[in-house]
Amino acid sequence: MIYDISETSFESEKERNLYYKIFAGYLCNELVPDYGSRVQAFFEVLNAPVAIGQAAPALPESLDRRNTHVSFDNHLYLFQKARGDRGEFADILLHDVTSRTLIAIEAKLHSDWSHEKDIVANQSRHSQLTDLLPRINLVPVLLLSERRWNRVKKKESNEHSNYRRFVEDEHCRFRVILWEQIASIIKERIVRDFLNSQLSRYDTGLFYRSSQDWFFLESPLATDR
Repeated sequence: MIYDISETSFESEKERNLYYKIFAGYLCNELVPDYGSRVQAFFEVLNAPVAIGQAAPALPESLDRRNTHVSFDNHLYLFQKARGDRGEFADILLHDVTSRTLIAIEAKLHSDWSHEKDIVANQSRHSQLTDLLPRINLVPVLLLSERRWNRVKKKESNEHSNYRRFVEDEHCRFRVILWEQIASIIKERIVRDFLNSQLSRYDTGLFYRSSQDWFFLESPLATDR
């Protein structure tokens, strides 16, 4: 099973595990009925970011559902003419040849994000792609949990605040969307419950304990006792 949330089911807390299951298992899976509607619903989330960089490009009017593909862990070294930094340029890549659009998503879950590493470094790699493909519309996206987004917003007054750097960076092309926004468009309860369970794992527990020849999710309350 993909979306089991019982305490006796081992589940990685890593963002890669989550975005594989949500994007590959559900949102962008053409084998699951109503694929086109899910692509459109996600596109509407992209049109309603919680923050948008000063240099963020406009989205196309729509994505062609017949030609929107998804790929994971995308690296520049696959482009033979890529120069310089040939590292990863998107955790999740949605691309539509009809509109010549690439939506490059940097995904975070329980880890903090960094303006330098996740915005500036990725934009440097994105510029290599646009040099190779000057007619594409590359739309960078930062996908965070509401908890992590609110955490950096509270530190806005700090000189080294990632939120402050994001807002003040005149070259920032990223838009920010939240996992909670994605949860709101998921119609299937079992998938939505799975996503919400991963978002709340800091409250319900990240770690496992062994008992009776099996493993169980360890809640913070149980740890405190």
